[in-house]
Amino acid sequence: MSSFPGSPKLLKAGFVQLDPVTAVVVGVHVFQYNPETLVRRLEGVSSVPPPPPGVPAAPRETVTFTLVLDASDKLQAGDPATQQTGLLPAISALELLLYPAGAGLTVWVSGGRRIVPVRITEMQIVEQAFDPALNPIRAEIAVTLQVLKDADLASNPRGRALWDAHLATIQQLAKTDVGTLAALGLTGI
Repeated sequence: MSSFPGSPKLLKAGFVQLDPVTAVVVGVHVFQYNPETLVRRLEGVSSVPPPPPGVPAAPRETVTFTLVLDASDKLQAGDPATQQTGLLPAISALELLLYPAGAGLTVWVSGGRRIVPVRITEMQIVEQAFDPALNPIRAEIAVTLQVLKDADLASNPRGRALWDAHLATIQQLAKTDVGTLAALGLTGI
């Protein structure tokens, strides 16, 4: 964060884990650096399998990005935990997000307008530099998420509420980007 007056506060992205029964926060994983690039892929709705009754069909959405972890600053500052284990704790915490914990919920947070329930479907961990004990001190982790929507969250009211709030945000933002027929060279359809 910048110490200059009037500088905007830099928000960090990350994952939040919610308890499967109480929906209480049980874990927060803040990214060391926000991803530089984010790729969202939306696949159109197919008729097979049909969504449950009363649940509107929604496109399948995946998000991919790469996280960068670097222990240099902590090593230079003499952090004892980092000197003992390098990045292994941070890598392990992210890796454990792939292991399902009951009906717990993982939420991806990327700013105030992207707070969505997700399932991490893939992680590729590339360890790039090591200390003398072979602990990784630099790593890049490619992450693929599936955004969970209505049909995925039928038995999870907290997850459903998070998705509904995100969908409402998308709908509200879309209303601010309205074109005209005249811009298309048309007077009517």
